[in-house]
Amino acid sequence: MTIYIDGLERSGNTYLAVCIGTTLGIDVSPQFTHLISTLEEKKKDSLFVVPVRDALPSIVSAKLYRDYQWQNNIPRQDNILGREHERTGNPEELIQRYTEYTQYLIDHDDFFIAPFKEFTKDHNKVVDVMIKDYPQYFAVQRFTKEEMVDICDNYYSKRNPYVNELSNSYLGNFPRISSKEKKEVEKMFVFKYSKELNHIQSNINKLYNRYYQTRSSSTYQG
Repeated sequence: MTIYIDGLERSGNTYLAVCIGTTLGIDVSPQFTHLISTLEEKKKDSLFVVPVRDALPSIVSAKLYRDYQWQNNIPRQDNILGREHERTGNPEELIQRYTEYTQYLIDHDDFFIAPFKEFTKDHNKVVDVMIKDYPQYFAVQRFTKEEMVDICDNYYSKRNPYVNELSNSYLGNFPRISSKEKKEVEKMFVFKYSKELNHIQSNINKLYNRYYQTRSSSTYQG
């Protein structure tokens, strides 16, 4: 069995991949496509993990990330957000993609939903919930949140030498100094797309509940 990871951008895909692979001592297969077509191609004998993050911070971060990459012509390691795809942080395109993607997950319950907020709070607990029905997987080593951040920092630096995603105010998803545009972008989305954001968040809340229901039926070993 293979563990695949893919979700919408700015939802912690890389962080989850490093946490899961390091904790279980295995290679996982992060896809970094952020596309529904990747979900549709899910293999029956696989464990497919989908990171999920609150709508507003995820979409705002996605716009800032795309615009920053575009303006600075930074090479991409994945295959979806590069210049050849003509993708900048178009708000309407982002809203549409997040709406369709979350709805697909609502309609298909054969994915493991991994809330980004729970993973950053205690990745060990989420990993235990994830593997509870898969006895072939077990934690070979546990790390604290601080230790895992350091491990991820090293991984990011090797993966993309052009940027440091933990400290860059445009690219990082961890606590950091926010980019000067963040508040303006947040206000724009809330003012223009409040109805759409509420709908996306409603979908996300349903996905969170799927994880919590799974967690309630499992026992965290610690």
